[in-house]
This record gives sequence, structure tokens and C-alpha cells, in this order.
Amino acid sequence: MPESSHRPSAHHPMPVRHSSSLRADAPDSENNGAAGEHKASLPLSQQGVQRTINIASTSRPPPSAWVKPGKPRSWEMWQLRSADLRRGLLTYLKRNGTWHGGHPAIIRDIDGEGNISVFTGTSFSESIRKPAKHREHCHDYLLIDDGETEPHYGLPVLQLENGEKLSKTTYVSMVAGSATVKKEGLARWSHGKKSGNYHITAASMDAAEAYFRWYTTMQAEKKRRAEEARQQAMLSEQGAQHPQTNLSSSAHRYYGA
Repeated sequence: MPESSHRPSAHHPMPVRHSSSLRADAPDSENNGAAGEHKASLPLSQQGVQRTINIASTSRPPPSAWVKPGKPRSWEMWQLRSADLRRGLLTYLKRNGTWHGGHPAIIRDIDGEGNISVFTGTSFSESIRKPAKHREHCHDYLLIDDGETEPHYGLPVLQLENGEKLSKTTYVSMVAGSATVKKEGLARWSHGKKSGNYHITAASMDAAEAYFRWYTTMQAEKKRRAEEARQQAMLSEQGAQHPQTNLSSSAHRYYGA
């Protein structure tokens, strides 16, 4: 197993893992029947401070219609308010014609014009599960702690506030980098029949930002070296194809003719 060259600094120690499970107190909409369906249809403003929203069994999370005519209540369940938006919030990127549409996203920053910078999340873990790909992709993903998945390569594990855990294994993708969207391009995070506001801790966000800077620098250096190798290979190939021309040129320079 290759070791990561990343070393957490004293300012960003490895987050402490917790053993608590996700939403142990969350009611089940299927067991609640009509009551759960009624509660799901209420506007968010009428649901108090409860952080988990029951969704009727016929509802589906994205990517089905976000604003479907005739179903305003369905849209209301996924809509984010401006007051909800802050650094570390776990959300969904609405499908927008890009490959990362429909993926989880973590808010990094919001500027004065409403532009929201996000990290893209993914449940894709093939690079971590398959040893043949470990060496190439070992630095590409940071795990959001779900209480079950083992950390990999000593990389930072991102923690949720209040010790909560995600019910679906999710990684922050350094490959995808950062995207910029408006509030209308985001929706409330959900998995299965539950939805709610979940936040990465401030310490974990700081660690993710520091790691992203390191990762970006590493990739730029890797790209530079690859370009140098490509240029060198091209020159070597040209020399092999025209050896006599190169010899004549060398003699020309030597004798000053």
C-alpha cells in the first residue's frame, strides 16, 4: 500500500472519529404513513428546527424533476433558503449539463454577488478499492466520515458537525476541483427518503482547503514534468529520424563555416 506524501500540519491535525450513527432519532416516513407524507408537504418554515425531513415513499431525490409543473410541494422539499447557505453545508448540485451535475457539493465560500464556490462530492471509490489504481489516484479523494469506511493513506477525514455520519459513503473529489454556482443551482442534500442540513466542521473545512492547495500544486508540478518529458521525447525522436542532418549541423557549428 503506497504511503501518501501529504502530512497534516500542527494547525490541521487528523480529525477525531466518532462512533455515533447517522440520524438514530430520525422517524421513518414509511412507518408514519400519511402523517409522514403530510409533514413532508409542509413548507420548511413550518417544520421548526427539525433537521430531518420525512419524504413520502413515492418521492425521489434528484435527478428527477426539480421544479416540475403541478408539483410545487415536491420542489419545496429540496429548496434551499438563503439563510441555509454557509460554509461547510452539504448540498446537491442540480443537473446542469455538466458531468458533476447531480453530485453532492460542499459550500466553500459565498461572495457578495451570490456566487457560491463549492467542492464536488462523489460516492465513486473504485480508485480506492482497486489496488491496481491506488498508486495513480491515492491522493484524489477525501472521505467524509460515515462511521464505517476506513480512512486511506493517512489523508484527512472530514467530520460532520454534532458527530453525525452520512448514510452513504461520500468523498470530496480533488480531481473535480472547485465549481461556482448560484443558489438556484443547489438543492438540499438527501439520501433515500431522508433530507436535511448537514455541515462539515470548520476544522475539517480548513483541512480540506489546505489539502486542496497542496493537491493543486502537486498536480501542476506533475503536469510540468510530463510536458518536459514529452518535449524531450519529441526532440529525441526528431534526432533519430534525421541523424545526418544533426551531424552536419554539429560540424557546421564546430568549424564555424
